Amino acid sequence: MIWVALVLLSSQALFRLVLAIPSSAFAHAPVPKGGRRYVGGFLILNGVLIGLLWLKVIVPPLIDGSLYPTDLGYLTTMIVQGFDLALFLPASLVAGSAYLRQRPVGELLAPIYAVFLSLQMLALLAKIAWMSMIGVSAGPALLVIPLLLLGAIVAAVLALRPHQAMNLR
Repeated sequence: MIWVALVLLSSQALFRLVLAIPSSAFAHAPVPKGGRRYVGGFLILNGVLIGLLWLKVIVPPLIDGSLYPTDLGYLTTMIVQGFDLALFLPASLVAGSAYLRQRPVGELLAPIYAVFLSLQMLALLAKIAWMSMIGVSAGPALLVIPLLLLGAIVAAVLALRPHQAMNLR
């Protein structure tokens, strides 16, 4: 249900913003060059790292014909990896690239995606902690997810700060 809530709330926020505010309104937010590089680079790095992490889980069983990892048990389904690979990771790559290029769509997507990513990484960290407590190996995610959570929080703050400053004027 946490995933459903994250998808629902984030997509509703995105749709409402896209429909209500012209993208040109986001094109003039003055972002320090280093902040822009960090946010855009982080969103691209996130898309690549999580994509590789999920492909490491998905591809080997597909090659050996078993379809699901033997360690999967009852702990999760592959729907999370499917949604990430199909929807969220491409959005991260597009948002990061457009933000680096100072495109209006990047100005719109990067702050939204950075906040969403903070919430998503927090949910994943809770899942990994629970898995570890019951003795299931979390693998490289145990290191990657907390680092991405920290990076996502920094990216969200950097991406939102210029828009907050514009609203205060």
